[in-house]
Amino acid sequence: MDKPLMLVYSYKNNKDRVLPIPDELAHNIQKLEEYTADYRTEGNPYLFLTIRKGQIALYNQTQARNNLKRFINWHGIKDESENIVELTFHDFRHTVGSNAINSDLSPKEVMQMLGHESFHSTSLYAKVRNEKLDEDYKKIGFIGLAVQEITAKTLGDTYSKDKEIAGTLPDGVCRMAFEGEDFCTQFNKCLLCPKFITTPLYLEMHKQHLRHIQEDKPRYMRDSYICNIEKVNRIEAALIVIISELEELNGKL
Repeated sequence: MDKPLMLVYSYKNNKDRVLPIPDELAHNIQKLEEYTADYRTEGNPYLFLTIRKGQIALYNQTQARNNLKRFINWHGIKDESENIVELTFHDFRHTVGSNAINSDLSPKEVMQMLGHESFHSTSLYAKVRNEKLDEDYKKIGFIGLAVQEITAKTLGDTYSKDKEIAGTLPDGVCRMAFEGEDFCTQFNKCLLCPKFITTPLYLEMHKQHLRHIQEDKPRYMRDSYICNIEKVNRIEAALIVIISELEELNGKL
């Protein structure tokens, strides 16, 4: 099946653009069309429809904003200060743009995706995202799993020695091998992946890895084929947490 596409028209600059969309989004649009099929009996072409004062009407921005606010209040979504967040739909767009420009998409691709007319607007997304990531990764550090040893006790029914061997990495094991997956798109990002598992057996290797980074980050980037200092900082933060957790596990022996 071909990748689904969406034609987007911007009334802001009177231009249209074609965007690839995830299969999940295409599926949800199809479900929404089915759900509102009865609303289109009068020939209304819009996707987002509702009943207003007994009449079929376009689900407008005011309704969408009000419903988003009600959703936030109903579920008690709060910020770090325990205040109800003030969230807008533009914040979602901003997050998508920030994530995209700091992933594998080029600034030009992100610019086209968001419909920006200049690189200046697109570059603002990267700046905000990078500053926030630096703070977040210092807090999070490592999102994988550090365990005393990899056994059925730590992994449950999915464990087998053959799978452990299949998933073995230089400094740990990839959980994908236990989940029946055999293809990974996250090249050179094992330490930043929730599927990464490591044990005290690899402690010295993690320490060497950290020393390599801290001694000379530019050289480390060249040696590891990494062109993004943000990623190096994330790996460094993850290693610090990994080493701490593994040393704690060693202390329990």
